[in-house]
Amino acid sequence: MKKAVIFLLVAVMVFAMTACGAPAEPGEPTPAPVPPAVDTPDVEPDVEGPAAPPEETPDEMPGVTPEVDGPAAPPEETPDMAPEVDVPAIEPEEPPVADQPVAPPAAGGTVGETLRGEFVNIMTSGSAAGAEAVANAVLGCELLANSEIALMAMPIEGGFLSGFDNVEITGFSEGAMFAPMIGSIPFVGYVFVLDDGADVASFAQTLEDNANLRWNICVTADEMVVETYGNTVFFLMCPASLQG
Repeated sequence: MKKAVIFLLVAVMVFAMTACGAPAEPGEPTPAPVPPAVDTPDVEPDVEGPAAPPEETPDEMPGVTPEVDGPAAPPEETPDMAPEVDVPAIEPEEPPVADQPVAPPAAGGTVGETLRGEFVNIMTSGSAAGAEAVANAVLGCELLANSEIALMAMPIEGGFLSGFDNVEITGFSEGAMFAPMIGSIPFVGYVFVLDDGADVASFAQTLEDNANLRWNICVTADEMVVETYGNTVFFLMCPASLQG
C-alpha cells in the first residue's frame, strides 16, 4: 500500500513539472513570484491645518531687486583705470639779456632818474665822447628839449664849483657843467672824466658828501643823482619835476 502511494506522488510531481514548462537553464536566476495587484480605493487624507503660504516670487520678495533686461551699466573708473596722459615738460624761459648794464628808468620817473637813464644810454651807445659832448647830449633829451627851461653846457676846471660847499673839486682830467641861464632854478649838473686807473668810486663819494641841495639861497633842489660809467661820473641836483 505504501509503495502505491509513493508511486502516485512521484507521478503527480512528474506531471506537475511537465505542465510548468522546461526547467530554467542552469545559471539563470529564478524569477521571484509577483504578488497579485490589489485595488485600493482613492482615499484623501482628511488632515485639518493651516494652508501653506504661497511661494513668493522674486517680484514679491522683500529686499530682492528684480532683474531687468537691458544694457549693463559701464563699470566705474577707478584711479588705476584712468588713462595715462603724457604731459610734455615745460622748460622755463630764459630771461632776456639786457643790452645795457643799467636799465633806464620807467616813463613817468623823476627828472633826476630820467636824466640818469639818458646818461647811461649815451655812454652805452657811444653816441658822444668827452665831458662837454656828453653834457650836450643829455641836454638834447626829450625831457629837457620840451621844457621851458633854457639850459647850456660849458667846460670847467678843478676848483670851487657851484652846488658844493667850500670844497675844491679836483682829480678829474676833463669836466663840463650844464645849468639853466636863470640862477633861481635849483638845477645844476656835471660830467667828469677821470684818468684811467683813477679811483672813480672815491671821487663820486666826494661829490655826494660835499654837495648841498640848498646851494641856491632862494630855492632847494629835490634830489641828488650820482652815476658812474667806466671812468666817467655823472652828477646832478634838480627838482623832481620841471612842471610849474
